[in-house]
Amino acid sequence: MKAKSLNRVAATLVTVGGVLVGLASAQSQLERALDLPPFVYTTGAVLGMIAVCLGGALVATARVRVPRRPIYICVPARPKDLPVLRNFAQTIIDAELLSVHALRAWQKRRPDCHQLVFKVTAGMFRTTRELVGFFTVVPVTMKAKQELEKNELRGFRIEPKHIVGPREAPAALYVSAIGAKGWRARENTLMALKGFLAALASHVECIYTRPVTEEGLRLARQHGFKPVTRDQKPHETVFVRLVPRV
Repeated sequence: MKAKSLNRVAATLVTVGGVLVGLASAQSQLERALDLPPFVYTTGAVLGMIAVCLGGALVATARVRVPRRPIYICVPARPKDLPVLRNFAQTIIDAELLSVHALRAWQKRRPDCHQLVFKVTAGMFRTTRELVGFFTVVPVTMKAKQELEKNELRGFRIEPKHIVGPREAPAALYVSAIGAKGWRARENTLMALKGFLAALASHVECIYTRPVTEEGLRLARQHGFKPVTRDQKPHETVFVRLVPRV
């Protein structure tokens, strides 16, 4: 029911309820003209109060603004989120994934490396939050950058020693993984990844990744990533993209 219709019904209920309550309060005057049993006035008062309350509830309901579309938010994963992150990734990526232990080791070195994307839907009475996407980005050391450039270092071999801390200057960025469920979630997850990379890319010259799926390979090529070597198959090769400078 639309807000205007709700308001009309609410106004009618409040009016009728007010009349019934008013008649009950005027019982002593009405008894002189009408020969009605006392329970009629009591029942009228109760029904009047119920009608007024329902009318007020409908007015409040009409004023609640429920968004037509959900919103998407990106937040850093907490340590307790990592098992959920890995289980979610397994439903999307048909490839071997890092263990929770490895994810936790990366996170200890770089607390914001794992990012989660949630779909938030505000309802009339409650708000729901659903995990729909994620990505992992780690800033790496100069030694790690050199090994990535030679296709000698890949995601599973990256250790905490290859990752720079929050107060250290990275030599490059490595996009370890990205995934999402549904086209709108993929769109918003990719947008969040771009924003995350933009915030860090001013300190580096290049971004690396290693696609392990056909979709990952398509995205890498679509966004300007090139293989560091032509001697290996695409899924066995690290890809790199230079960061443009203004």
